[in-house]
Amino acid sequence: MTAGASPAGHPLSPGATTWAILDANAIIPPRLGDMLFDMNEMGLYSPRWTADIEREFLDNFPAVVFGRTKSERKAIKKNPSPAQVQAARGRLAAFRSSAGPEHEVVGYRLPRHVSRVPPGVDPKDAHVIAAAIVVKAYAEPTDKVCVVSANGAHLDKGEVAKLGIEVLSPGHFIDEVAKTGDPRFEM
Repeated sequence: MTAGASPAGHPLSPGATTWAILDANAIIPPRLGDMLFDMNEMGLYSPRWTADIEREFLDNFPAVVFGRTKSERKAIKKNPSPAQVQAARGRLAAFRSSAGPEHEVVGYRLPRHVSRVPPGVDPKDAHVIAAAIVVKAYAEPTDKVCVVSANGAHLDKGEVAKLGIEVLSPGHFIDEVAKTGDPRFEM
């Protein structure tokens, strides 16, 4: 599974590839999404996500980005304007363009992958861990596979780590890449 990997490797897995399943909550906040995709453009890791994550992104982006109060967010989530929907679609298109067509993880709903998701993972988030399990199955042994999510409490980090998959908050993921001292990260 080396498509999209930097020839020099990624800083979290020198000489190999760092695969990061990006949960919707990691890419919805505009500046955070910009940072994560700038890091991809620099060749620091290879982002992956699923059709389910895209749906969550499209369902939540308008409310999070355009709603200033809880009541505004609730109203927008219920009935986003065409301009808000278009903004979400445009943002997702930019992410797809950045990551390339290989961004989409498929097969994560197959029973052989879903059955490996630890029972402590919230059922609403099981698809995220199942996607990481698929990536891990096809990754090289030296590759690093992680899930970047602001929902770590729902992802049973300890049990997921036993699968060789690390769950990191978006900020922690960015900090870990920055700590490597890789010159591509200098800003």
